[in-house]
Formats: sequence, structure tokens, C-alpha cells
Amino acid sequence: MNVVRRSRGVFRPNPAGRKVVQMGQRAPAPRRTPMSREIVLRAAVALADDAGIDSVSMRNLAQELGVVPMALYKHVANKEGLYPRC
Repeated sequence: MNVVRRSRGVFRPNPAGRKVVQMGQRAPAPRRTPMSREIVLRAAVALADDAGIDSVSMRNLAQELGVVPMALYKHVANKEGLYPRC
């Protein structure tokens, strides 16, 4: 088990073996899967299949993808952009 030294000689476990960073240094950000229009549209279809078309919203879709809703607007203009053009 990894341990991290605290002040005054007290030790505590390092959860999940995370990398320990000295004060004043930034920890590296985790790598994210690149988002694309295709990924957004596939997630919208999967959400509609699972919970119905009325459940498809930018907020629900963003939650499903693990991003904030505003991140979706880079790939689709609005909710209507999720639906196929007939």
C-alpha cells in the first residue's frame, strides 16, 4: 500500500495509488476520449432506445457522455441537430 506523509510525522494511505505531487505543482490531467459528432449522435440514439425519445435532452445526453451540456454544442447546434433530416 502506498502511503503519504503528513505533517507532524502522521502517515495516511494513498487511495488508489495516486501519484503524489508536491505542493505548488499541478497533477497531470487525465486523458479524455475525444468527442465527435458521431459519438454524440450514437449516444443520443442509445438514450432514445433505452428511455424513449422524450428523454433525449442536451442535459441527459451530456450526463450520459460524462461532459457538461455546453460541450455538446461544439458538435451539434441544438437538440434538433440530433434528429435525422428527412
